[in-house]
Amino acid sequence: MSFDELLESGRITRHSASRREIGDLLVAVARDLTDAGHHGISVDRQFMAAYEAGLGLCIIVLAAAGYRARSSGHHVTAIESLPLALGDEFEATRIYLDDCRETRHDLTYRRVGLVSQADVSDLIAEVEKLRERVLVAV
Repeated sequence: MSFDELLESGRITRHSASRREIGDLLVAVARDLTDAGHHGISVDRQFMAAYEAGLGLCIIVLAAAGYRARSSGHHVTAIESLPLALGDEFEATRIYLDDCRETRHDLTYRRVGLVSQADVSDLIAEVEKLRERVLVAV
């Protein structure tokens, strides 16, 4: 799917992000990564925080490209836009984050205990790699 197709379908709108908006989102990403590394909370919550950091990076990338996801399905749309904005080499990251999105959904609405500390560590590592790339791009 392309940005034009996402626009036509109503999944995104044009958006001109300010430096402050991007900065605030980067602060939120840093906060979420810090929370994800805090062993005083459950592994499930650590995973959710790491996922939120990854989602925040996708939202930043989408905003830097000049768009904002519409509210309905915005997690899917923001994650889907990652390779559109950063290139096809981010397709594997998109797939991974989308799998994490589904896990986060299940943790929130269906059941607990679906993830391990290793899952959290893997997600944090992936999000930190993505953050390095996003900082270069924006």
